[in-house]
Amino acid sequence: MKKIFHQILLVEDDTITNFINEQLLLDMQVADRIHAVGKAELALTFIRQHWLSPEKQTESESKLLLLDIRLENWDGFELLEQLPIIEHLCIVILSASTHPKDIEKAKELKVDAYLEKPLTREKLEAVADKLKQCAA
Repeated sequence: MKKIFHQILLVEDDTITNFINEQLLLDMQVADRIHAVGKAELALTFIRQHWLSPEKQTESESKLLLLDIRLENWDGFELLEQLPIIEHLCIVILSASTHPKDIEKAKELKVDAYLEKPLTREKLEAVADKLKQCAA
């Protein structure tokens, strides 16, 4: 798979899963930079500092938010509800949950893709065209 994103932010509270996902994304060479955080609050801080700061708002870099929904304190949906509109941002839920309510909520929040854990090369390749469209 060719590079699609300039930056990826992984939001997962399990450090081993974050490490494995980061290694997979590095091996697939889908982004220039990959960042990982373990809490939704930290993700929002990162987004505000690195993707929404005044000097960054003029950049047209494509970004991917790869987000678990079951997180400590805030869940991934709470993060999405607080997230402002960001140009060239694709949002993918990566969750162990296949509950219809979670999938429906993701659709309501305009998530670009909903993937069941674990993240694999095949799952990313299956949504690659959709991600290329939202990153453009």
